[in-house]
Amino acid sequence: MRKTIDLTGKKFGRLTVIKRAEDTISDKGVRTKRWECICDCGNKTIVRQAGLQRGTTKSCGCLHREIIGNMSRKHGLSNNCGRLYPLWKSIKYRCYCKTCKSYKNYGGRGIVMCDEWKNNFTLFYKWAIENGYKEEKTSNGINILTIDRIDVNGNYEPDNCRFITNAEQAQNKRNSIPKENKYLICPVCGKQFELKQRKGQKTCSPRCGKILYYKDHPTIKDYTKICPICNKPFNAKRGGHFNDAVYCSKRCKNLSESAIWEYNGEKHRVLEWAEIIGINAHCLYHRKELGWSIEEILTTPLRGRRNAKSKL
Repeated sequence: MRKTIDLTGKKFGRLTVIKRAEDTISDKGVRTKRWECICDCGNKTIVRQAGLQRGTTKSCGCLHREIIGNMSRKHGLSNNCGRLYPLWKSIKYRCYCKTCKSYKNYGGRGIVMCDEWKNNFTLFYKWAIENGYKEEKTSNGINILTIDRIDVNGNYEPDNCRFITNAEQAQNKRNSIPKENKYLICPVCGKQFELKQRKGQKTCSPRCGKILYYKDHPTIKDYTKICPICNKPFNAKRGGHFNDAVYCSKRCKNLSESAIWEYNGEKHRVLEWAEIIGINAHCLYHRKELGWSIEEILTTPLRGRRNAKSKL
């Protein structure tokens, strides 16, 4: 009978033998000697004696998992860098993947990531840590800092990127308007107006914008006219052909051809009375439809002008 070798206390790779474990016997009567061991990672396991002596068993399995993990890992930071690795991947995705929804705003406009960052995440990680990146979130779980390009038309590169808050980034967009340039003078009517978040805004209103458009494009025929009664623009092209219409509607036409009104010995048409008392002719005609008398129509001030005195 062979003498049993005592392996207690001996170390094999990461395994330290604690004591002898129960042997196993196969169906053919072959006995396999086993030992209980503790691994450097803290796990206890039972291994065959032959595996320990031949060097085929060196750990509880943790060594094999580390080797496999390192084979598929380039830098080892993807699981230990917070949201920097997903951020790096998302930048590459919207700059180079044509199926990305945001590609038209980034890669489609010629924006790319510099070769230094594109081919090496470690360099991007070091730059982010050195330039103020922090894993901070608000009470709602929203990240406080986000990456921003100083020049919104520039590339993702160290000299053009920074980490700022979402509120600061909202002020650095293509359609953002500097505070010092927030007011302009309308080139059509000469009024000062406040710029809104609208790309290419040049005039104070769509009406002035249309007038300016036809001035800049004289080859395009303008069918827009201004009604002399209500002062509203209308399309004089009706039914597919140009119409020499003067008024926007039959109601305004009736206003211009209305009967002569007499008050205090004076006789004038509606348009003339409107110029005299400073009230729109449309408003005078509406009062007439409500059944007002001529005196009430011409002497009652507009709503919001109760303290104003009539010119009559």
